[in-house]
Amino acid sequence: LLTGGLGAMAMALAQELVQAGARHLVLASREGPQRLLRDAACAGRVATWRARGVAVDVLGLDVSRADAVADCLAQLARDGRRLKGIVHAAGALDQAGLSELGRDGAWGVGWRAKVDGARHLDRLSRAAALDFFWLCSSVTALWGMRTLAAYGAGNAFLDAIAAQRRAQGLAGLSLRLGRLEIAGLMSDSDAAVLDAIGIAPMRLPALMAGIRQAAGAADAVATLVSADWPRFVRHRREQ
Repeated sequence: LLTGGLGAMAMALAQELVQAGARHLVLASREGPQRLLRDAACAGRVATWRARGVAVDVLGLDVSRADAVADCLAQLARDGRRLKGIVHAAGALDQAGLSELGRDGAWGVGWRAKVDGARHLDRLSRAAALDFFWLCSSVTALWGMRTLAAYGAGNAFLDAIAAQRRAQGLAGLSLRLGRLEIAGLMSDSDAAVLDAIGIAPMRLPALMAGIRQAAGAADAVATLVSADWPRFVRHRREQ
């Protein structure tokens, strides 16, 4: 089960799972099957997997709602499908500094999908014997960015969920991701900001190799980033 399932990150991870032998994917996103009608590239990827014999279900899911997540998991059980893994990749990039955040609503849809979604998936999947529970976090949880206060806090929450699950003997891995060489993942302006501070795009093979290594390690959180570290350190010292 991949949430944010038709986004660039989830689709890249789904491809890795298919290559590793996955035969059934459930791609869950807020927009659901309607996305395939307007996104030819996404529809083409799904069609390719199906042509290779992979069962791919595309469904609409607001992962920030506990009842919707519960219904989704219950439907999988009714269909006789054992849930073997979860990849939580839902959550948009909310642009806001700390001074712009308030108690009522300023946290945005991206925050709710990321944080509430992780909370619901964690709680409602505990009866399943999962092989993996991956949370797509970000390096913003580690060093923060001025304009991404809520986004950084949300990712820190994912890290904490993974650590808690590991401490309780459950599958859990939070992937603190840096900039990735995946089309459609960020705007040109965001990429330019990261260029300026020395954060380079990590190529997909390197990312997947890092994830495989992290999945076999004891740590609950893995940081995967490609950087010009001297430039990055200079930038941080100037802040």
